[in-house]
Amino acid sequence: MTDRVQLSAQHLCVIVAAILGIGLCTIVAGLVPSWCNQTAPSFRELFVFIQLASVAMGLAGITVGISVHGVHKRAAALRRAELAFRENARLDPLTKTLNRSSFLEVHEEQVRLAQQGEPMALFVLDLDRFKEANDTHGHAMGDAVLRHIGSVLQWELDGAIIGRLGGDEFAFILPGLGSKSICEKIGKRVLRTLQRPVRLGSVLVETNASIGVAWSPEHGSDADELMRFADLALYAAKANGRGSVRCFDRDLAARQQRRLTIERALAEELRAGGRQLQVHYQPIISEGGAAIHGVEALLRWRHPEHGFIAPSEFIPIAEDIGLIDKLGQLVFDRALSEAQSWPQLTLNVNVSPAQLRTKGFAADLCDRIAAAGFDPRRLFLEITEGVLLESGEDQLSQINHLRSIGVKFSLDDFGSGYSSLAYLRRFPLDQIKIDRSYILTLPSDPRSGVLVSAICELGRGLNLNIVAEGVETEEHLMLVKAAGCTNFQGYHFAQPMPADRLRDYLAGRTRPSDRPRLQSVA
Repeated sequence: MTDRVQLSAQHLCVIVAAILGIGLCTIVAGLVPSWCNQTAPSFRELFVFIQLASVAMGLAGITVGISVHGVHKRAAALRRAELAFRENARLDPLTKTLNRSSFLEVHEEQVRLAQQGEPMALFVLDLDRFKEANDTHGHAMGDAVLRHIGSVLQWELDGAIIGRLGGDEFAFILPGLGSKSICEKIGKRVLRTLQRPVRLGSVLVETNASIGVAWSPEHGSDADELMRFADLALYAAKANGRGSVRCFDRDLAARQQRRLTIERALAEELRAGGRQLQVHYQPIISEGGAAIHGVEALLRWRHPEHGFIAPSEFIPIAEDIGLIDKLGQLVFDRALSEAQSWPQLTLNVNVSPAQLRTKGFAADLCDRIAAAGFDPRRLFLEITEGVLLESGEDQLSQINHLRSIGVKFSLDDFGSGYSSLAYLRRFPLDQIKIDRSYILTLPSDPRSGVLVSAICELGRGLNLNIVAEGVETEEHLMLVKAAGCTNFQGYHFAQPMPADRLRDYLAGRTRPSDRPRLQSVA
């Protein structure tokens, strides 16, 4: 505004000078001829000179006025362009919300104000399964969805500071908020709006998201820490089934500390060679429960300081921090080597979606199989329905590469997630493992028995090997057999055990307290 005022004043002075020059020129031009007639000849030349000088001054004033006005006009245009450039530099070009760096600057300022008695709430929003939608409908549709999200947030959140942090992650700040109930109410309102179907081009799109919330000063006085707390709440919302709002609490901080401890310990353990990590083996029983058909390799970690750490805890962490490939290689190397001691058994090894996304996974595994001298026809790779859901051409190519040397594939936890008969038709599977939740509910829910029977019948029709997981009691075994299943796995037969114990188990040198020896399939 100050620049505009100064510019206007300069313009005014130039215009006034030009007008005065023109006026002076006119006056002199009118008066000098009469003076010249009444004056001595010696003075006529002087008056003519004055007349010409006045005309020149007037013309010069006009010229300077026009030139200066043009210069100032161009300067004003450049100034406006500079301001527009600075403003655009603060915005995300796709959604027209603040970009990451600008949002974080504002976030720091709002946190400082919160320490002076003006509370603020930070919401971090992440779209659920955006990558899948992007891959299905294309990047142009993905961009349209992101623009839609930006528009919804700006429309729905009057007075909010909104930014796109990157990818499909947004954040917004609401000054004056510091109440859990109000934050949850606002977050749920935003989610309801996002969940309304909207037509983008020719496609009817339904968007869903998860939101994490933290506020200052209650949760922290540092901007980076507050962002981390909101992210923790977001992760908890996603783990809670997605499509929900989660506010930060101190329990989340404790779990994060536990996670960081495991991250560091796992990285150190892998650097040291993984001696604390052991591969245990659980028998897979066939022939109605009388013979051992194969084993499943299961990773176990007993830390000297933190005790037993469950695979369900450290394997997702390994996936998140990029250590799953090293962890998987350790399992393959040990299992392929140790399984040479029982050549009559098949070997099942779990493979995560992250491993199959790694370029060169199949080639690397083929090299490890060859180095161990292991018969690839004995190897079953267990994949989850999530792998099938995410599989693209690269993953299918790796699966087919491994199948070409004789490796088989098993669909683990069948029925627990996004089960679809289309998977059984599209993907080259050899085995289905019925999720243990169906087996555990067999005694109490007759519908589970119907479903298990249907899966077994389906497997026989498709020439697939069917294994019932989670057989823990004699009753489970009887009911599963009645449903038509002939392959079993569970604590009723044996718990996972290290390789040396399995050798004794197979050789009949188990302790008297163990279950009677089962015959191995020759």
